[in-house]
Amino acid sequence: MNIADGTLPQYLRGLYSATLKIDQHLGDRVNLTSISSYFHSYADVTVDVDKGPLPFLTAHQAFKNDVGSQEVRLANTGDGAFKWLVGVFAQANEPSVFTNTVAFTGDLASLELLMKHQADPSIRNTDGKTAVDIATERGHPDVARLLAPRR
Repeated sequence: MNIADGTLPQYLRGLYSATLKIDQHLGDRVNLTSISSYFHSYADVTVDVDKGPLPFLTAHQAFKNDVGSQEVRLANTGDGAFKWLVGVFAQANEPSVFTNTVAFTGDLASLELLMKHQADPSIRNTDGKTAVDIATERGHPDVARLLAPRR
């Protein structure tokens, strides 16, 4: 198998986060604590599922995720036998997930999308066939003409 067949796999991912904690004494017996955080992640993935010279089945996945949280609590700090703690926690999660698998079935619009992602129709697969050969075999003469080398 030639790794240069079809679409080369691509994987891009990023993560970052920040947290802020503030402690404030309110008199001799009460402490206020605030914890704020933010987390962001993203990924962009391309995989050639069928490993042919023209990716007839290419998967694209892109996502991002943003999460923010806030915690506020009050606690006593005295030396007495009774200890107490009250608080509130909130979290906001905003995922944006786009998953799309593009399967080439002879549709010219799908071909344009595949070519946009640098599909090279001149590459031969391990059987020695080009995308033109495969399109012809599968009964897609319009696609074969579009992919044929210009003379």
